[in-house]
Amino acid sequence: MTIKEIRALTGLSQVKFCEKYHIPLNTFARWEQGKREPPDYLVELLEFKVREDLKNEQT
Repeated sequence: MTIKEIRALTGLSQVKFCEKYHIPLNTFARWEQGKREPPDYLVELLEFKVREDLKNEQT
């Protein structure tokens, strides 16, 4: 799963996503634009956290 796909799960804008998950906006934008590659562990961690947050919001 890509960073962009993970953010799409949340329905949040880049700004809101970065605020919620404490990621610098410029860094995140470069990841989504393909200018930089986020570390694999970070992608996995974000995917896990987002899925957990979505699951908790449903209950």
